[in-house]
Amino acid sequence: MYLLQIDLMIRGRELLLEPLGDVHIGSRFVDYEHLRERIEAIRSDENRYWIGMGDYIESIGPYRRGRVDKRWMEWLNKHGITTPLQQIDEFFKLVEPIRDKCLGLLFGNHDVTNLDLMDLELLCREKGYRFLGTMAMIKLNINNVRSDIIWACHGSYNGMRTGGAINRLEDLSRKYYAHVYLHAHSHIKNAATGERIEATFNPPRLIKRKLVYVLTGCFVKEHEVNDVTWFEFKPTPRSMRIGTITIGFPLDRPETINVYD
Repeated sequence: MYLLQIDLMIRGRELLLEPLGDVHIGSRFVDYEHLRERIEAIRSDENRYWIGMGDYIESIGPYRRGRVDKRWMEWLNKHGITTPLQQIDEFFKLVEPIRDKCLGLLFGNHDVTNLDLMDLELLCREKGYRFLGTMAMIKLNINNVRSDIIWACHGSYNGMRTGGAINRLEDLSRKYYAHVYLHAHSHIKNAATGERIEATFNPPRLIKRKLVYVLTGCFVKEHEVNDVTWFEFKPTPRSMRIGTITIGFPLDRPETINVYD
């Protein structure tokens, strides 16, 4: 697990954080319109930051694990994103306008199918990103006014229901102490909240700290009109949604965390 502390100073009243992941560059069904929309929203708002949640690339090869994988196709070669390195390079080109606003990059199962984590760490250093491995805890200090701990993981939950994924995060919160819990992988975009009672002793005070559990969404279309997507080979009742959830950290209410869908 990677641990780091990040100190930020903002001019506004609230710092906004968008977890951005499950992009899957290399799939024919990446929703580039929505992806570029979120990139521009982050770039144009001085108080808005992001964290990478993994699975930036599809990383499917023609003979993956010794068999023909039909998700690989000549279309990839036509667009110059055949190899995992070409795909990750394409991702870095897309997010270059918001590189300086990134808290760090986690990596997921697709990213490491053909690429080694050590190589990805070197690539992050080369590109100017904090490498977060597959799980990280970040202490985020904002304007010397508030301090929040973020637990983030690409994860592996494959359940069919949103409630099951949220329950997994709530269970994990018993093990990992944080205020914001971020989980990707399922392509579900949703959030739930809870609270924790904390105490100060000088003076004695009980504080209700809000907890936020976030399933961070995706940028891969589940269906396309008059076309066949991979998801249609294995239909799922899982509620997959394009886009991101935004987490807000207001400076005037340090016990509160806002969620914007």
